[in-house]
Amino acid sequence: MILPLLLTLALAMAPPTPVAAAAPVERRDFHSLRLIGADFSNQDLRGASFAGATLTGADFSGADLRGVSFARAELIGCDLRDAKLDGADFTGARLTGCDLDASRLSSAQAAAILRSCVGCDMRGSDLHGRDLRGIRLEGTDLSDSDLRGADLSRATFTGVDLSRAKLQGAKLVGTRFVGCDFRGVDLHDVDLSQASMAGSSFHGVSL
Repeated sequence: MILPLLLTLALAMAPPTPVAAAAPVERRDFHSLRLIGADFSNQDLRGASFAGATLTGADFSGADLRGVSFARAELIGCDLRDAKLDGADFTGARLTGCDLDASRLSSAQAAAILRSCVGCDMRGSDLHGRDLRGIRLEGTDLSDSDLRGADLSRATFTGVDLSRAKLQGAKLVGTRFVGCDFRGVDLHDVDLSQASMAGSSFHGVSL
């Protein structure tokens, strides 16, 4: 009985084994694959290709996605929070119900993603001064986001949550807002004369 007891005490007193950081993913070609629930969180995926892939419920949170191609990919319910997206290509990609901070995107990336984004969570994104002409957003959450000075000309927002967003100086020529939420937005110095606001909510708006 003494030996097992001593062994138990020795194990209990031993320092914890350090957990190694996630190793880089060796595979780089995910072209046209269909992946469900894939966990790429905190992984080094630099230069990988997900072009034409269908990604459902993939976790890319904290991943290094610099230079990754998502061209023509479909991302459904994916988590892109805190991912490094420098140089990532989203040309022709479609995002549905994804979670990401658009602040990390260049203007070209943001425009590419927002042209086909449905039901995405982009709360608090800094899109100050971005060129977002012609984007089409549906059911996306942009509450508390900074859109000051952004060019939203000819953009279409359908059912988008813009509550408490900053819109001062944004260009809204030919912009369509359909059923959007503007609660708590300060519309001072916002020129809405050339924008359409059909069915939108303006409760608590400061004019």
